[in-house]
Amino acid sequence: MKNDNKVTIVIPESVSQFVQLQANNDFMIYEDPPYLPVVADFLSSLTPQNCLELGAGIGRMSVYFNKRYAWPDAHFTLQDGDSGTEQYSGVRDSNDAEYYNSFAATADFCHANDMSSFNIINKISHIDRDIDFCYSFASIGFHWHINLYLDQLVAVLSDNAKLMFEIRAPFAADANVDETKRQQYQDFFTDQINYANNHPDYQVESVVNLDNYDGYYYKDRTYFLILSKIERKPQVQ
Repeated sequence: MKNDNKVTIVIPESVSQFVQLQANNDFMIYEDPPYLPVVADFLSSLTPQNCLELGAGIGRMSVYFNKRYAWPDAHFTLQDGDSGTEQYSGVRDSNDAEYYNSFAATADFCHANDMSSFNIINKISHIDRDIDFCYSFASIGFHWHINLYLDQLVAVLSDNAKLMFEIRAPFAADANVDETKRQQYQDFFTDQINYANNHPDYQVESVVNLDNYDGYYYKDRTYFLILSKIERKPQVQ
């Protein structure tokens, strides 16, 4: 049976070390991300013009979306740092600039995979277009709080823009982890969901877990948080 979700990905030699750093050499999540079936209907409904990938790394998901959906006239803005190869993991609560990425590798990866309309930035304030689809996978929401970013994003999002974050799931009750770590991950999850639910500029459209998904090891790791920016009508004087 043909897999319509799978795309062909080219990994230039200059990029290979970042596949290891950013995805533990898990090539599958580049060509056939196993968690996307649970949000396939949402993604298929989109026709964005200006996409923003937060914590993009080498641009893994932007390249995938460009190949898989071929959104007409879509431009991709890739946001991350440009500071080398030190790897970080776990959940992080600070504003510290902790990256492991190379803009040169990002550009090489995008060009090798026929991405023609993209730019690479290190700060949200450098965005010069109205974003109508913003997303982050295994980065904002997974390692760093969305709470650090939602306020910053308001200024660059178009009204009714859609946002999708891969949110790190709390540990299952039977997970073999100590209680301190379990509580840290639970708080990380709960704080983000509560922050989104109470943010005046966003509406939570869905919190999607993978309970009914049998594929791969992301089943107990990942939720998807889908938001839309609320349209603010001008006040009548």
